[in-house]
Amino acid sequence: MRSHFRVSCAPFHHSHLPFSREPRLTSSGDDDYFSSDLPTTPDGIARHPLTESFGKLSAPALALFSEKDEFAHIANPQELLDKWTSVANGKLTTTIIKGANHAVEDPAHHPALTGEVVAWLQKTFGA
Repeated sequence: MRSHFRVSCAPFHHSHLPFSREPRLTSSGDDDYFSSDLPTTPDGIARHPLTESFGKLSAPALALFSEKDEFAHIANPQELLDKWTSVANGKLTTTIIKGANHAVEDPAHHPALTGEVVAWLQKTFGA
């Protein structure tokens, strides 16, 4: 099943930018780095295989996935995050915020979100 990730942009009051295999912003598909059906390595079809996106990370990165994200219809989110991590050369850390929706609107999930970010910052940068 294909997913359509959306990135929340807080300064734009939770506007969303669609990411999918079909080009949304340009005819070349430059917007597509997150779809669940992207291949790990070049396949001659996808413009951005994971080795050309997550595999090119030059600094540590944290990817947080909301378990109940209403925009990402993923059967097994951990499998997708593991796929991203496998090509990131140790630069990507991922986690799933249990029970949270895309924007983590429920205050009950805020401690988990902030806890994950703070723990990652401390581990990564020794803060």
